[in-house]
Amino acid sequence: MDDTYELGFTGKVGPDQDSLDVFSRIAYQFVAKTQVERPTIEVVIEEPERALHFQVSHHYFKTSSC
Repeated sequence: MDDTYELGFTGKVGPDQDSLDVFSRIAYQFVAKTQVERPTIEVVIEEPERALHFQVSHHYFKTSSC
């Protein structure tokens, strides 16, 4: 399988902890009682990109250190 598939949240590689923390924080913000506390569209776009960066960096570091 190619790297793209393995970087997903499959049981094969699994999420990086920093990546998981970013997604968890965003998900938690979505259930806030008031709209002011909920994430903006910018956050919804930028934060998953940041989480992907953590995931890719973690995968690269892990495979290059073997």
